Amino acid sequence: MTVDVGAAQGLAAGERLVAAGVRQVDGAFERGDTVSIVDEGGNELARGLVAYDAADARKIAGCRSAEIEELLGYAPRAAMVHRDDLAMR
Repeated sequence: MTVDVGAAQGLAAGERLVAAGVRQVDGAFERGDTVSIVDEGGNELARGLVAYDAADARKIAGCRSAEIEELLGYAPRAAMVHRDDLAMR
């Protein structure tokens, strides 16, 4: 999962990863799987347990929380990766 500069800074400050900061979703994964989080230069920043499967993550990448329910048809989760489920590199 590739994130923008703002999301990378937020992660470094101990914040959760929200959909708005995600620029690209790669690979196949299910909710609860461990994903690698990289910056736009390909540097791994963290690994975490993802709250969405790959198909839904692709649909909402870059979207604000208010848009997610309409895109997915169900209420959004608090974050793509919650800070309690995140290990920084």
